[in-house]
Amino acid sequence: MPAWVGSMLETSIGTASNLAFATLPGVTLACDAFPGRRFYAEEITDQVLELSGPGVMRPLDAPASALQPLAPRLEKRVVSHASLKL
Repeated sequence: MPAWVGSMLETSIGTASNLAFATLPGVTLACDAFPGRRFYAEEITDQVLELSGPGVMRPLDAPASALQPLAPRLEKRVVSHASLKL
């Protein structure tokens, strides 16, 4: 069954995961992903994903999990926090 991957309003963290998924066999329909800078004044990571050509974004050379939020940028945006004590 053909598959499609879509992304909207993602930071580079979400977009990297979507791009990695979009490279899997079976994902044969055109996918949509946008650079986070289109939606956010400041990215939450130090690595920013950009268009590599008209309508083209390339996945990272590393696993998508390699992108991590920068703590100061994340802390500026947290509106609520909870923790689980085990």
